[in-house]
Order: sequence, then C-alpha cells, then structure tokens
Amino acid sequence: MNSAQFKAQLMTLAELTNKEFTSDAVPRYWWQTYGDLPDDVLLQAFAAAQRASRFFPSPAEFDAIIRQIAAQGGAVVDGASAWDALERELFGCWSATNDRINVRVHGYPWPNDRCKAILRGALHCTVRDVAEMHPKGVADLRARFVALYDGVTQVEQAEQTVARLAVPDTVPLPIPPRPQRPRLVSGEGQA
Repeated sequence: MNSAQFKAQLMTLAELTNKEFTSDAVPRYWWQTYGDLPDDVLLQAFAAAQRASRFFPSPAEFDAIIRQIAAQGGAVVDGASAWDALERELFGCWSATNDRINVRVHGYPWPNDRCKAILRGALHCTVRDVAEMHPKGVADLRARFVALYDGVTQVEQAEQTVARLAVPDTVPLPIPPRPQRPRLVSGEGQA
C-alpha cells in the first residue's frame, strides 16, 4: 500500500468518525507508524475500525485492532506476534515421540531473520533450550524477546527518520578564495 492509498483509508476513517485534521502531522505519523505493515492486515484493520469505532481511534486502540487481525491471520506485525509465529514454526518441528528436533531439509522454518537473530544472537538460546524450559522461563524469555523485537523496530524507525532528515554528506560548501599576498622579489622592498 502506498502513502496515497493509506491516506485515503485514514481519511475515510476520519470522515466516518467526524475527525478533522488541522495539519498533515497526524496522517504523517500514522503512515510512519503503520505504513510498513502488510497490506492485507492494514486493509482489514481499517475496515474493522471503520465498522466499529464511534470515535477516531488512538494509536493504542488501532494497535489492538491490528494485533487481533494479525493473530487471526498469523501475520508478524510486532514482537508478540513474532513470538507466536516462532513458537508455531519451531515447536512444529519438535517430535514429542522421539524427544528430538525434526529439522526439515532447509533447517528451521524461522518466521523471519530478525526472530532468528534475536533468539540465537541476543538471547543465546537454541530451539532445544526453549523447548526444555520451565513455563516460567519461557514466559520470561518471551517478554525479553518481545522487548528486543519491538526495540529493534523502534531503533530502525528512528534511524530511518534520522536518515530522511539528515543533510547529505556531500554538501559542497562554498570556499572563499584566499587573497594572495604579493611575492617579494629579491632586492625589492629592502631598505
């Protein structure tokens, strides 16, 4: 979904809830926050908000709608849905009868590379470690995973914003010409 389509959906929601924007800041914020989500999730979220909202939803209310839709469709939109997808995929490989991991031909079916990097790199866990953990340990690991996943997302968004606002490195600066002093020829200017 491009920004024009996104803005059209947002304006339809605003019109249905009698919300008027006094500046372009709110649509821009919504686009920066939600513009990178999958189109099918966004369209369903806008449709649900348009049907159910009496007032224009806050970002927290819209987040709840997105999470509900993502959970129904199995989409990865935040840390919580990433952990759920990770559990579904990885524990689908666990064979309770043989008490071992059944690795498919191409390895574990990670939902995305970020999940793999956080679990293995930042949390130093393997699939077997998670499978053999006590439920309290899994709950703690899940909380740390979600915080890291969402934190990475916030860092990436901040870096993208800084990159958009940054001045390019190759800005030519005007350099004034240096005045040249006259050279002294030998014998001149000596008294």
